Amino acid sequence: MKGILSAALGLSLLTWAASAERKVEELPVAVPPAVAAKVTGILDAQIAVQKAHKAGLTTRQLEFRLEQLVGRLTTDKTSAGDEALVVVTQFYIGEATSEEVDHEITKRGRRMLPYLRKYRLGLAQLPGRNYPDSIRLDVQTWKGNLDADIESIENGNVRFQN
Repeated sequence: MKGILSAALGLSLLTWAASAERKVEELPVAVPPAVAAKVTGILDAQIAVQKAHKAGLTTRQLEFRLEQLVGRLTTDKTSAGDEALVVVTQFYIGEATSEEVDHEITKRGRRMLPYLRKYRLGLAQLPGRNYPDSIRLDVQTWKGNLDADIESIENGNVRFQN
């Protein structure tokens, strides 16, 4: 009987923990307006690329525009620029572009840790915007990327270094 109660309690705790983890993942994390202003152009450009792909259109110019916007953000060394880089990690903007963002985050080092920890808590919510799930990374993927960035910074490493 004791074994059955222990197993039931263990299962209940696991179910509760999984439910609590899911709720944490779904918590909105408000993105400050100055940061959102740096991110929305990138996300809008990614949506334009997706729409063009679906319509069977050539996306070279749209992809170039997206790369330009991300490139501009990677050179922005302000605190809003730092935070915007971390916000972008929750969205799919292309594999190579995402690696460029992670590289820049870890290159900037310890000053990025508060932003990485902040956005690891939940989904970035940009004021006045509701981006489709089709451009959001799944929770496990973006949390894994943030964890890798945090670990790299704590160990003094830079990710995706040439």
